[in-house]
Amino acid sequence: MTVFINILGILTVLLYVIWGRTLVMVYSLRSRKNNDLQIANSRLTNNVLKTNVAISMTKNEVDKKNYKKSYDLFHKDVNEWKG
Repeated sequence: MTVFINILGILTVLLYVIWGRTLVMVYSLRSRKNNDLQIANSRLTNNVLKTNVAISMTKNEVDKKNYKKSYDLFHKDVNEWKG
C-alpha cells in the first residue's frame, strides 16, 4: 500500500513540475509576443513621425515658394505703380 502511495506522490510531483514548466513557457511566449507587439508599435510610430516630418518639411517648402511668388508679384506691382 505504501508503495502505491509513494508512486502516486511521485506522479503528483511530476505532474506539478510539468504543469509549472508549461505555465512558465506559456507566460514567456506571451511576454515575448507582447514585446514584439511593442517593437512593431514603436516602429510604426517612428514611421508615422518620419512621415509627419516629411509632410511638414514639404509644406514648409511650398509655403516658402508661395511666399516668394507673392513677394515677387507684390514688388512687381509696386515697381509698376511707381512707374
